[in-house]
Amino acid sequence: MNINTFKPTIENHLTAMLGRQVKLGDLGLSILSGTVDARDLTVADDPQFSSEPFITAKVVHIGVQVRPLLLQRQILIESLEIEAPQIHLVRAANGAWNFSTLSRKAGSPTQAKQRGIPDFAVNSFRIKDGHARLENLLSASTSLLVDQIDMAVDSFALAKQFPFTLSAVLPGQATLNMNGRAGPINPQDGAKSTFDIQFALRHFDPVAAGLVDKSAGICVLADIDAHAVSDGSFVSSIGTLTLQTRPNAVPAPKQIDITYNITHSLSDSTGQLRNAALQTGKLTAHLHGTYKLQPGNITVDLTLAGDTLPIDELQLILLAVGLKVPNGSVLQGGTLTTHLTIVGPLQALVINGPIELTNIRLSGFNPARS
Repeated sequence: MNINTFKPTIENHLTAMLGRQVKLGDLGLSILSGTVDARDLTVADDPQFSSEPFITAKVVHIGVQVRPLLLQRQILIESLEIEAPQIHLVRAANGAWNFSTLSRKAGSPTQAKQRGIPDFAVNSFRIKDGHARLENLLSASTSLLVDQIDMAVDSFALAKQFPFTLSAVLPGQATLNMNGRAGPINPQDGAKSTFDIQFALRHFDPVAAGLVDKSAGICVLADIDAHAVSDGSFVSSIGTLTLQTRPNAVPAPKQIDITYNITHSLSDSTGQLRNAALQTGKLTAHLHGTYKLQPGNITVDLTLAGDTLPIDELQLILLAVGLKVPNGSVLQGGTLTTHLTIVGPLQALVINGPIELTNIRLSGFNPARS
């Protein structure tokens, strides 16, 4: 049996599933394992986003049912495993992602709705050691590189919910682990599919990731543990962040713990921060307000409130966000009470409001060193 005669059938099957042109190189068959090994996978991108391939991979392992293959010469796919794929993710100016149109059928929206989600299911879907490049995530001039992507999906189907796990490494050796359930896949916009996930992000450096410019003076590492749920229109998330100043910043004796509650709109990339409680030692402050994500920019309208905050504890936060005191000096003793409004793009924030300082002194200040 020449397995390569089945290549057009497999390509057409995968093309119908993804709604993107799929091309494969030479095929090899292992009867004992029921696996077809395909070389040189290429999945085209939506031309509205990029002329580059959406996914390329040197090897794809396709699990098939052996009996129908030998007796009826039918290809029935049971599993897919993609080795070391290169994934190209693009976010357009309107906030849409190129993966949003996966599985979308050609034709009018009414026709697509009538056809519904393609009838495709496999017992197992795996990505091993994948690499992704995310363009225009928050800045039109930078890309976010994600490596060592491992994803496992069982009982995968486009038309129903399925469980999954995912792990990856981000710039600066940050690690991401995620698990939960997703689906059914929205046939008109994959980014608006429902999900219920838990995720953990460790040692995340926003400067190393290219999300914050080094000149902003924000020197922190973040650990995040969160639960997120999407109904296809809004994503709600609650979780905790632990912030620590980076080793090359002023050493921090204590970490900053933040618990948050946020709701994000998928239609216009806006969100409401219902509350973020910042705590370190005896200090507790609260932040709430709204934000809007745009390519190359994040704008916020926030309120920060804190009453009788101990200066010795507050100084940790001030250093982490780049506020500097004269060389060789530190703030000591006393308290701070404030209710601030924080408005504008992150790179040009306007902060207004009263600050009341009580019994504070600047220790170690020497005009000759300032």
